[in-house]
Amino acid sequence: MLSGRNRRIFLMCIVVLNIMVTVLSVRRGDTAIAIIFAAAAVLIVYQLIRTSIGGKGGDRDDRTSPSS
Repeated sequence: MLSGRNRRIFLMCIVVLNIMVTVLSVRRGDTAIAIIFAAAAVLIVYQLIRTSIGGKGGDRDDRTSPSS
């Protein structure tokens, strides 16, 4: 498995590649593929932001120990 830092770097590389495919697809006139790859890039960026801000979210309540 990848560590947290390596996983983020890997996902950033995937985002850059997705953006490159999106730009090339738009230039060729293939908008359907451009929309798919742009959406994938947005979802990956959202995931990166969510985990870097402290993405424990609602799962944190499940891990707390009982107070009694």
